[in-house]
Amino acid sequence: MQRRPGLYNNEDAVMMHDGKPFHGIGINYFDMFLSVFARGGDKAPTLSAMETLKKYDCKVIRFAVLPFYAEEFSYYEDTQNFWSAMDAIVNKAEELKIGLLPSLFWTYSVNDYCDEPYQSAFFDPESKTVRFTRKFTEEFVRRYCGSEAIYGWEYSNERVLGSDFPDASHFRAPCAWSKRKTRDERDRVTLDGLEKMYRLFAETVAANDPYKRIISTGDTNPRETSYNQYKRGVWEKDTHEEHEWVLDKINPPGITVLSQHQYSYGELIDPGDVTYPLLDYFNTWKSFFAYLMEMSKKRGISAYAGEIGYSHVHPENYGKIRVSDVVNTFRAAVKAQCETGLPLILFWNYDPTAVSINPNFVYDRGTGIEYSFSEKTERGRGILEAMRDGNRALESDVWQE
Repeated sequence: MQRRPGLYNNEDAVMMHDGKPFHGIGINYFDMFLSVFARGGDKAPTLSAMETLKKYDCKVIRFAVLPFYAEEFSYYEDTQNFWSAMDAIVNKAEELKIGLLPSLFWTYSVNDYCDEPYQSAFFDPESKTVRFTRKFTEEFVRRYCGSEAIYGWEYSNERVLGSDFPDASHFRAPCAWSKRKTRDERDRVTLDGLEKMYRLFAETVAANDPYKRIISTGDTNPRETSYNQYKRGVWEKDTHEEHEWVLDKINPPGITVLSQHQYSYGELIDPGDVTYPLLDYFNTWKSFFAYLMEMSKKRGISAYAGEIGYSHVHPENYGKIRVSDVVNTFRAAVKAQCETGLPLILFWNYDPTAVSINPNFVYDRGTGIEYSFSEKTERGRGILEAMRDGNRALESDVWQE
């Protein structure tokens, strides 16, 4: 029988790889691909960084494909170099046996590039945005569906957090990279718009990937108020039934894996196992992973945590944070994964060029992609070692403190 590449669900909605249930820890490396163009096409630093991640036993890398802003689409328009850079990354991942989870449309930059409003464009099957989304998805999936390095397909990143704002004034902010200059009510994204996007993406991927890898929205936990924002235009806490209605809305048929993100609880300098709570579903890593698996099982799909990270909301305490405080959070998440059996977690965020803005702080936004780390610092090495140790524990079914 022909080997099936990537991650996929079996008939019981268990995430599989190469015929066996999958359990692994990976990394977000947001600009692994985009940084090539920021360096004028130099691929070497990215390929070297991938080798470093392999040394820490990274199983999967999640990364952005299209530019963050429409004004950067010259990267994409240079099609020869665009695909050459992506080919190099896919080939390197094959060589290193690292899985890739490409997020094709991280932001709404495609809408801006097509100079169309966010919400209304996705309800017009002939809009430039829809045609671009379908065409690019087809081209990307067809080009790489035969590669064993591609583990799955993501649409975007955390779009539910920007949907159904009762106050739409933030959509009227200046939009320098759009000919329209300002956004208006047509840009106000709702859960209806998200559902439309996710269906379009899922249908297009499924039609072009014969191996039926996992298909994800790339989204995160809905806000505690998402349903009431959508239905009533108010910031009022949802019930459990309303929360699950939102989950169904943003995971329509065709989406085969539930994606959510989670960070530590920002009131505590050393949160350990404590995370941001949601309703009364969870407040620890272990209860969050159990919630994810319960919600996915009810929907007949698998689940993963696309971002796992340390978070602290009080800048005045940054100077008090120690390396161990940050690393303990990642290790607590790994321990919880080992205990619950959640298939995949991905740490946020590896960036080999990131340096601290304030050398006196263990934890600050740093340069480049915010809150990134690398092996060049004690903090970064600690986080990467947590990934390595966790993957060894998952393979042996033994977690070592």
